[in-house]
Amino acid sequence: MEWDAVEMYDVEPVLIPGLLQTPAYTRALARIHFPGADEERTDMQATVRQDRRKVLTRADPLQLWVVVCESALYHEVGGIDVMREQLESLLTDSDLPKVELQILPKESPMNAALVGPFVIMSFAPSSAEDLVHGELDNGTVHYAEPGDAERFAALFRRLNMAALDPSTSRALIRRVLKETAAE
Repeated sequence: MEWDAVEMYDVEPVLIPGLLQTPAYTRALARIHFPGADEERTDMQATVRQDRRKVLTRADPLQLWVVVCESALYHEVGGIDVMREQLESLLTDSDLPKVELQILPKESPMNAALVGPFVIMSFAPSSAEDLVHGELDNGTVHYAEPGDAERFAALFRRLNMAALDPSTSRALIRRVLKETAAE
């Protein structure tokens, strides 16, 4: 469905959003979520996730707006080297012309409004309505009740306003990256 979407709004309170994950980060998450899974499964998840990223660089790229909670920058998923690579990748991805990455500071009261991650996908005006879903470790929850899309869109706008602007967000990521380099 991501391939058919023209816009996507992604909120992540704990992790780096899937479309912005490095292969090493994705593999580390797979090992956490599926302990005992073989390397073939973790490699497959990383490959699928990297294939999904093509929506960001295709001829007519997906417009991606992302709000990530600051705490996600500090979770050492896969260890310090994996996180350094992930933070560097976030800086690179945030340079893409249709990627708007914002960090919600830890001191923002809007953190209390988040009960989990969610994604809103918008399609061409003549096609389907917006879709809202949340990814859990055991599957995806789809929000399909009347008014859900509007409710989540309103929440996204509030988070967007509370988050740091893209330039300040990039500066924060660089600061966290420097902190990890000192370790």
